[in-house]
Amino acid sequence: INTDHEVLGYYLGDELFDRMVDGYIDRYPSHSTTLRLFAEHLPDFLRENQPFSGPPVLAELAAFERRLLFAFDAPDGPRESAGALQALPPDRWPSLRFRFHPSMQFFPACWNSVEIWQALKADQVPPVAAAQQPRQWLLWRNKERITEFRPLEDNEYGILQAALTGHDLAHLCERLAEWHAPEQVGQEALELMQTWLNQGVLQQIVTD
Repeated sequence: INTDHEVLGYYLGDELFDRMVDGYIDRYPSHSTTLRLFAEHLPDFLRENQPFSGPPVLAELAAFERRLLFAFDAPDGPRESAGALQALPPDRWPSLRFRFHPSMQFFPACWNSVEIWQALKADQVPPVAAAQQPRQWLLWRNKERITEFRPLEDNEYGILQAALTGHDLAHLCERLAEWHAPEQVGQEALELMQTWLNQGVLQQIVTD
């Protein structure tokens, strides 16, 4: 737990962290030889047990750290090159479908847990825990095997969800029209696809 949840440990302080570890071990004794999975129920433990259940940000912070671990440990796979789109004839674009790298994760945040994590990781004073409008974050492991994350706007999250269920680019553009004027949709779609390619999120562009 100490290794997987280092930032949570900083946030709680030694005394509370030791109390959390002891309580978690009593509640969830290990039945696996994989230490990485040992703390998989930690967000639930923090959500359900005092004094940790008082501020929901603790469970959310633990859940964020677990998503980072999942992204780091995910299987590897090929990634499309940054210039993949330029090699495709325009008449094929409407039927394009997308497969994403196995490390890609979504993380929903209702508190400022990610901002707290970023501050602590940078040895800065974290902001005061506060509820916020629900927000989605995208996590993935890049080509250099470094885990990255960034916030998602509603439009990108919506079309990522649609792409993951197998919808083609024509449908994704229809979805983008819910947020953008018709004349902006094509450029917006192109910019998003190029971002996925540059960041190594796309595993394959399916053309058939």
